[in-house]
Amino acid sequence: MLNNRLIKGDTKRDSLALLKDALDYLRNRLNNINGELLKIKRDEHKTQFTKQRLEQSLADLNEENQRSGEENPEQKKGSINQVIVTVSSLFAGTTSIDINYFVSNAGWTPSYDLRATSANTNLKLDEKASVYQSSGIDWNDATLTLSTGNPNQGNTKPELNTNYLNYYVPYSYSYSGTTAPAMSIQSFDAAKGETKEDEADKKYTAAKTSADYTVVVENPMRVEYEIKLKYSIPSDSKTHTVLIQTKEVASNFVYSAIPKLDANAFLLAKVTDCESMNLIPGAARIYFDGAYIGETSINPNETDDTLQLNMGRDKGIVMERKKLKNKSKEKTFNNDRVLTYTYEITVRNTKSSSINMEIADQIPVSQNDEIKIVLAESSHANLEELTGKLTWNVNLKPKEVRKISFTYEVKYPKNKQLAGL
Repeated sequence: MLNNRLIKGDTKRDSLALLKDALDYLRNRLNNINGELLKIKRDEHKTQFTKQRLEQSLADLNEENQRSGEENPEQKKGSINQVIVTVSSLFAGTTSIDINYFVSNAGWTPSYDLRATSANTNLKLDEKASVYQSSGIDWNDATLTLSTGNPNQGNTKPELNTNYLNYYVPYSYSYSGTTAPAMSIQSFDAAKGETKEDEADKKYTAAKTSADYTVVVENPMRVEYEIKLKYSIPSDSKTHTVLIQTKEVASNFVYSAIPKLDANAFLLAKVTDCESMNLIPGAARIYFDGAYIGETSINPNETDDTLQLNMGRDKGIVMERKKLKNKSKEKTFNNDRVLTYTYEITVRNTKSSSINMEIADQIPVSQNDEIKIVLAESSHANLEELTGKLTWNVNLKPKEVRKISFTYEVKYPKNKQLAGL
């Protein structure tokens, strides 16, 4: 419009009235255009301001995610949590209220350290807890109470439905991928805040280890470990070790071996009074004479009266199991075939002290009346008829070599073939 010939005065048809109309038209159009441009600039400014706020929020979120992985949890910006409580009272008054609430994303798993020495028959057991939580709130100087109860587990008694029996009909199906089994994790309770010192707490001032600050409370439904020490558990989903208790238990150390499956002897610690220890199934690390041996597991839920703890292999005991070919033979009588097998186990104690050892082997067990199995010689072994297990309990002196042999016969129809030998 500004380059129009009439406005610039280049046309020969101009007049005062025509110029005046053109200027009025130009003024109106320019005002409208300037108004539109101003509105667009205001909208652009608002959009730019919104963009800056979003970018700042994104930067704050990235900074919070980065700080959540740092070692110092005091600097990170935690989420805002809110607990709404409805309180009713029959009388007006001022009082203090303690609030307890349940969070599902917190728990603990047990683990153990087993320490033994060759000079002491007692076994030192350290019970620990790996505590974790991601509730969104850091627990600073919290008093922990670890419970064997699991609030996430159902408490409704199951119903026994009818067990229908029918013929099996095979069907084809497709399978893809694997699904890991779900695991339940023990939960725990924690009370935050300052606690007043009373007479029950004063007796812990002379404790030697952190395990001396634990009180075991047995309830009809669960066992609780009240830990008097203060612990800080950040909300980072990482495990933090808490020592629950340390016990020195009387145990009987014996050696056990199955030379048919493994040529090594295993040291076992048998504990008889395991009910009073309030143990929970978990993994255990083994230390013998100050050296780390390996890992095992503790399962106090077994029905045996004696808790058997695996303490690892002992290379000081050498074993060999072999089949004696000159005493193993095959004979045929009428319609029957008789097989004779003889095995010899050699055990050598290279240690400088006497040991008690349990050696186990086996003979086959028949599942058919036509197959007869007879134990001909066993070197005074204890035989379990149902399983065919042979057990020898021997005492080996230092540097002693002992040989054990057993012979069994298998009789069956000669026109049949055996499976399992």
